[in-house]
Amino acid sequence: MQLIFLILFALFAFAGNSIFGRLALGDNHIDPITFTNIRLISGAIALAIFLFAKRQKLALNRKSNWLSSLWLMVYAFCFSLAYVSLDTGTGALILFGAVQITMFIASALQGKSTLAIEKFGVGLAFLGLVVLVFPELTSPSIVGFILMALSGMVWAVYTIRGKAGSDPSIDTSFNFIYAVPICLLVALFNLDTTIINQTGVLLAIASGVLASAAGYTVWYIILKHINVLQAGVIQLAVPIIAAVGGLIWADEAITLRLVGASVLVIGGIFLVLAKPFSQKVRV
Repeated sequence: MQLIFLILFALFAFAGNSIFGRLALGDNHIDPITFTNIRLISGAIALAIFLFAKRQKLALNRKSNWLSSLWLMVYAFCFSLAYVSLDTGTGALILFGAVQITMFIASALQGKSTLAIEKFGVGLAFLGLVVLVFPELTSPSIVGFILMALSGMVWAVYTIRGKAGSDPSIDTSFNFIYAVPICLLVALFNLDTTIINQTGVLLAIASGVLASAAGYTVWYIILKHINVLQAGVIQLAVPIIAAVGGLIWADEAITLRLVGASVLVIGGIFLVLAKPFSQKVRV
C-alpha cells in the first residue's frame, strides 16, 4: 500500500508538471527558457533546504550526479521548448511514446525476459493513450517533434540512472543543485527574449518545488522497487490523470472516450504490474 501511494503521488506530480507548464506557456505568462530556469533553480533551493534539514553534508564531488543533472536539464529544456509548437495531445503522445519505446528497448538490452502478458499490457496501455489524445492530434512541426521525442528519450535515461543510485533523496537533490550554474548561464543569454510576469513565476515555482523536486525524489524511491518495463508503462497514466484534472478544475465534461482510455491504460498497467500466474509463458 505504501508503494501504491508513492506511485500515485509521483504520477500526480508528473501530471501537475504538464498542467503548470501548459498554463504558464500556453497563456504566454513566461517564455520556455525562463520557465525552465526558475523550475530547476526553485527545485534545487527546496532540495538544498531539505538536505540541510536532514543534516546532510553538501559534498560537491558526487561525480555520478553530473551526468544525471545533464540529462535532467536536457529533458526540462526540450520539454518546455517543444510545447511552444505542439498541442497538448500530440505532445503527450510523442513524449510518452518516446519514454515507453526507450525503456522497452533498455529492458531488452539488459537481457530481461518479458512475459507475453506484460507485452500485451504495454500495448493495451499505449492504445489507451492513443484513444485519449487522438481527437487532438495534428501534424507536428518537425522541430517540436524532435524536441519532444528527445525529451522523452532523455527522461527515460534519467529514470534508468535513478535505479542505480544509492540514496533517492540525495541523488535527486544533487541532480537539481548541479543544474543551477548552467541555468544561470543560460538566463544571461536569454535576457533579450525573456517574457515573465507574476503568474508565470508562481507557476514555474510550483512546477519546480511541488511537481519536480518532490515528485522526482519520490520517483527515484519507487524505482528501487520496480523494473524498467514497469517504470515505463506506469507513466502512461500521467495523461489520464491530467485529463481528470481538467474535469475537476476546468469543469470539462466526462466523455466516453476518457472513460474508455482510462480503462485501457489502467488495465494495461495492471497486467504489467500484477506478476500474473503465467510466469512460464515467455516469448
